[in-house]
Amino acid sequence: MMATTRSRTAHPVTDQPRGLTMGMYGAILLLVAMTAGLAGLATAGFYLHTGQDAWPPEPLVRPGSWLAVLATVLCIAGAATATVAAMRLRRDERPAPSLLLMITGFLLTGSVVVLGRDLGATGFHWGDHAYASVYVINTASALVFIAVGILMVAAALVQRLVGVVDSGRMLEIDITVVYLWWVVMAMTVCLAVAHLLPDLGGAG
Repeated sequence: MMATTRSRTAHPVTDQPRGLTMGMYGAILLLVAMTAGLAGLATAGFYLHTGQDAWPPEPLVRPGSWLAVLATVLCIAGAATATVAAMRLRRDERPAPSLLLMITGFLLTGSVVVLGRDLGATGFHWGDHAYASVYVINTASALVFIAVGILMVAAALVQRLVGVVDSGRMLEIDITVVYLWWVVMAMTVCLAVAHLLPDLGGAG
């Protein structure tokens, strides 16, 4: 008689689980759809940028990029830490996975705080000009993506602490790790559009 083991979805199955679960397939398809939306957001930014006499126009002042760079670095560090947590959890190494998830949450929260400060320091409203719209909407989008990641990490941490997530049930943390690396890509695109579009008019 073949022994049963727990799958990544906590249902008893025969033999070891193989390949991706349906949950992971669903998460990947959702991220594909979100990537299409991200491409539309970036395209809209490029479109609004074209034909402008100055980017940004006076009296708007282009904010510095150091806060965006810092936020991106913190997000990358958070995604890397979550990846290590997943690897250690898969090998049943304790208690490091829970601690690493906590560190991930702190790093991502720092990234959100930095982007929030960036938005608060701009000195302009999103409706002041196309430049302001592109800057605020793209930065706010990056902030929201990271905030969702924080919620996912918190949920995975709680499930880990109560024993729901373990080496035999990795779906929640695996999806969280995949999403966090998607966030790194998405915020890089959003912040690049917000900060790196050149002044085609040669002013500003």
